[in-house]
Amino acid sequence: MMTPPRNWHVDGSMRPYSNEDSFFSAIKAIVKRVLGIDDIVIDVEEDVSVSLFVFGPIGAGKTTFLEKIGASVTTAGIGTATETYPSFRMNLGNKTITIEEGEDIGGDPRNLRNGTLEQMINTKDKIVFIFDAKAFLNNADKSYRGVVMSRLCALYNANSNRNNIFIIASRLDTFEHGKYYIENEIRKQLIGKTYKDILNQSFGAYNLTSDDDIQTIKNIVFKQN
Repeated sequence: MMTPPRNWHVDGSMRPYSNEDSFFSAIKAIVKRVLGIDDIVIDVEEDVSVSLFVFGPIGAGKTTFLEKIGASVTTAGIGTATETYPSFRMNLGNKTITIEEGEDIGGDPRNLRNGTLEQMINTKDKIVFIFDAKAFLNNADKSYRGVVMSRLCALYNANSNRNNIFIIASRLDTFEHGKYYIENEIRKQLIGKTYKDILNQSFGAYNLTSDDDIQTIKNIVFKQN
């Protein structure tokens, strides 16, 4: 945020401003005096605070995603148990978003037992579920698909606002087919499921090592803040 200077008062005094509102009021007064404009709109950065919960099966790319958006995590690429990351700030357009302190929770199901998953879903502002698209579409071993399906069902049945739930299929770079083909193949697996609508318009397949894809995800997840 902007820090008000000490010497911009209309009367030329050097006293400090008490807050940003008085600072911008002084700017408006100067513009009015010099240019004769009665009112102006000053576009300043918004600063909002968001709590975030990122989860998914082992090796899906959760820690990589957190690292890419600015979280201070130390276990990207080597697997995670549970690691607390400090609050950090992220710029998005004209907004400065403060991501509150959170936990990078490993994909082992034991890390989300005893009601932890339900508590996170119902108390966090943004829920991001990440799974490995390649493993999900592997017809030779459908156990991973079953784990993902159970998580999607839990998300659908949660009391949380579904507009705050975002589903990401990772490892897009491991496919020869394009993004939309992969997304449609994943949607096909949910046909007939009561929770199929959890894959709403915010669902997408991405390469989490791509800065462009990370930027796209950030715009989707945080656009409402």
